[in-house]
Amino acid sequence: MKITENINRWLAEGERGISSEAIISYLTGINIGRDSKGFGNHPSDPSDFERCSELLKMCPEIKAELYQMKEVSGVWSKLVENWDILEQMLEDGREQILQTGTNDDKMYQFMKSLGC
Repeated sequence: MKITENINRWLAEGERGISSEAIISYLTGINIGRDSKGFGNHPSDPSDFERCSELLKMCPEIKAELYQMKEVSGVWSKLVENWDILEQMLEDGREQILQTGTNDDKMYQFMKSLGC
């Protein structure tokens, strides 16, 4: 995959983390990561996942290729297979914070069950 205008915008303006950088690095073949683990850096908690989610919103062309991250590791494979569930859990957590001022750790526990 080539670097698109959306990806360039995300690189310049997006909130980056090592897991979202791993997605870009793996799918484009250009290592932009800051960590020596490279492509294996998967999201480890809801905040990491949220940065990846925001990347996919800014760069829908990446979402179409996300399935390729399954090749990176077993954890990435489980994350990709459960991406829509995680997205919903992220949104539910936002709603809960707005309504109650607190958030449970269901998403965090689910991510841990996937190996994060």
